[in-house]
Amino acid sequence: AAGITQPIEAYESGPVGRTRKSISGGGSPTKGDARKMAAAMIDIADRETLPRRLTLGGDAYKYMRAALQQRLADLEAQEALAHSSDL
Repeated sequence: AAGITQPIEAYESGPVGRTRKSISGGGSPTKGDARKMAAAMIDIADRETLPRRLTLGGDAYKYMRAALQQRLADLEAQEALAHSSDL
């Protein structure tokens, strides 16, 4: 689809533009092994308890962990304010 659609200038400097350039240049936006990813998805689907998020790849884990740590820090910064509205 990246080779068919026309680029939108507003998106070219962000993730969409980088992905489009990578794909059109013959590269892949992922470093992972597609077969291993598919096997992991199938394995997860067969489990009784499913994860809320499926994180595949070291980069994905690193970025997701950092984002979740930031969200927790933001929440903790509001703890006093949150409790101040209790009866």
